[in-house]
Amino acid sequence: MKNIFLILVVFGCSLSCFSADNQSEYSATIGSISDYSGENKDGEAVRGLKFNTSQYGGEFRGLIRVSIEFTDKNKKVYWGKVKLPVPVFKVNKQGRSPNGMITWAFEAPAYDMKRPKITGFAVEYGYKKGDEFMALDAEFDDVDSAQELADRNKNSKSVKVKAAKKKVEYGN
Repeated sequence: MKNIFLILVVFGCSLSCFSADNQSEYSATIGSISDYSGENKDGEAVRGLKFNTSQYGGEFRGLIRVSIEFTDKNKKVYWGKVKLPVPVFKVNKQGRSPNGMITWAFEAPAYDMKRPKITGFAVEYGYKKGDEFMALDAEFDDVDSAQELADRNKNSKSVKVKAAKKKVEYGN
């Protein structure tokens, strides 16, 4: 009986090693998110989000997806979204698993907005599997999903959200 149990355990473990989507190889997390306002390099007013992402484990081609909703003092709603590839952290010379942290800043121009406030956002860190986005970590404010934010802003004014800063730091 012990041998049968041992065989089942070994067989179950070996099946997990052959899965097409072995997420145990890596993890990706989003740190705390804060909003900011300021000026871009051209002196234009901007409003956006700042946060860190961390990745540990195996190499993978990650994506960061950010959607932001703004509401100005006149209750006019603006929103925009962006999707960018995350740098691939490679196995280092000592053969250690790749890891690192990226400091992000995503912003939109505030020139049409009158004292805008961020009234909702969706930040997702994951990867593409076929046509589907697989989120490893996600943070939402005032919504439960990026799709909910998109649905509620079908008639809102569109703004261009872009990555303003990206600082990559590799770990040991």
